[in-house]
Amino acid sequence: MLRTKHTVDDSPLKAVDKKRKLKKWIIILLCLIGLIGVIILTDIYLENIYKNDSYSKEFENNFITSCKAQGSSSSDCECIYKLLKQDYSFEQSNNFDADPQSILAKQALDTIVGKCKRR
Repeated sequence: MLRTKHTVDDSPLKAVDKKRKLKKWIIILLCLIGLIGVIILTDIYLENIYKNDSYSKEFENNFITSCKAQGSSSSDCECIYKLLKQDYSFEQSNNFDADPQSILAKQALDTIVGKCKRR
């Protein structure tokens, strides 16, 4: 009697192995995307925290005093200061102060004053 050699068809096993590898790579890719997202969100958060870090109470008092001395009301000056601090870094506001005739300073202040007048 002749024995025949039975071969095991391992193609289903290979297909399962390929699916496992694919799932593993998908999970790794999703983890990397998540990590990149966390890094970006952390950077945005930290940038917002430190954006207005140099505005001091002394700077605020000087700004409002100077603003009122130019004829604006206390509420207008406080609004202008609030929006300046909210929208521009301390360095930018110092640049506006250093060169108030610059186009950027004029545009920024016109926008802020316009918002305060509309309130």
